Amino acid sequence: MKDSKFAVIHSKMMNRGCEIVNYNDIGSKLSSVSLKDCVGFTSSTQSDNNMYFSSNRSNYHVSIDKNNGKVNHLQTKSLSKSTEDEGAFFINYSNGYVLHDINVGYVEGGLAGELVYWEEDSGSKEQLKFNGELRTAIFDHKKIYAILNNDEHIILSSIDPKSHKTKRKKLDIDSVFYPDNNESLNNLNNKELMIAVNDDVDSKKNSMLIIINKETLDKKREIVMDKGFNIYKLR
Repeated sequence: MKDSKFAVIHSKMMNRGCEIVNYNDIGSKLSSVSLKDCVGFTSSTQSDNNMYFSSNRSNYHVSIDKNNGKVNHLQTKSLSKSTEDEGAFFINYSNGYVLHDINVGYVEGGLAGELVYWEEDSGSKEQLKFNGELRTAIFDHKKIYAILNNDEHIILSSIDPKSHKTKRKKLDIDSVFYPDNNESLNNLNNKELMIAVNDDVDSKKNSMLIIINKETLDKKREIVMDKGFNIYKLR
């Protein structure tokens, strides 16, 4: 990893198996490692010391140590007993915390997901169950902020990572809008969050940036984008 400038995961579309390849700054292959259990890695993030990857077709996550190239498997068993075919939407590194979801899917009470998070330096994992699919989450100013959706609404949630006390609020926008990936939520300033949402149902409505009050989780304003402009990440 010492001379590597970037890493790419080449993953089979439907079957298990992938290859992690390190490249130098001119695109020449330096080294690679094969994994047999991964399926469809689509979400990635990184800290100063590690790169993290998440599979969207299985509850399977890995980290790569930037210093020595060691691959660590980050599987966390689901708390649900109703399904054995969990997937995942995202993995994020955010202000010292690593956060990823377990997409449980449909259970008797509707859509269900789980949030797994830990301080990178400690590695002691916490795990919470939610009603709804978890789309993304970040850690900011001593709280975790998460976006969920059910069949009808987007739901905002703030979570105390120590006490697990949770506040939830339905986002006041048309139900066809959903965030697209793990980088659709970001901190705007000390008092506000910013969410990027796209029309995921029929692609007829303009994408929007939504500004949220951190304390109340109320929508403060909408910023409508030009027609045909899809927002995928926020920085």
